[in-house]
Amino acid sequence: MNESLQEFIDRENGILHFRSEKWYNGNTYMPLEIYNISIPYKDWHIEIRYEWKLSEFNKASAVNYSQSFQNRFSCEIQATSNTPLSFAPLSIQHQDRILGLFKRNTPFKIKCSEPEINTQLIKSTELLQLGKCISERADFSPVFYGSKKGASYTLSAHFLVVSSPVEALEAIFPLFRLLIDLVGERSFANHSLTGNKNIKE
Repeated sequence: MNESLQEFIDRENGILHFRSEKWYNGNTYMPLEIYNISIPYKDWHIEIRYEWKLSEFNKASAVNYSQSFQNRFSCEIQATSNTPLSFAPLSIQHQDRILGLFKRNTPFKIKCSEPEINTQLIKSTELLQLGKCISERADFSPVFYGSKKGASYTLSAHFLVVSSPVEALEAIFPLFRLLIDLVGERSFANHSLTGNKNIKE
């Protein structure tokens, strides 16, 4: 396993479950490595599914004229609150790199009905650092989603890259933690306001 991935797991107090499988690329079966990482964070449970698909064209003897046959790394992150939360759906996507040049505040498209959350995200160091990382890599464009499921709230993010996958994970994770903090704090504030209103009535 990549040493930098192990360092990330250790730093976040994560638990790793690894398994090796095969995937069919249309020509032959190739190695598929799957890393499932569980990370506790505050009152949330974070699950990371990190996959590495090895391409036969990655061999030194192979000639690869197309990037479509390179190794593929994919990562999905999902966090679910362990306590009931009430918060609006949200999404964060990086704009097209050309269109993003015309955005004054941020190259990200943020959808959230909470204006305070939008403002905090746009001004955050985490979003700025992620934007810088994306601008330096043509293969990296993560997306974030948040939605209420039953009594809990779920945040998710995913990305695909052809190189330096742990570097991409390191870039995305601080913003993911910030989203957990903002959703939790805002949900608590909304709950307090609702509680006060009920008391007055």
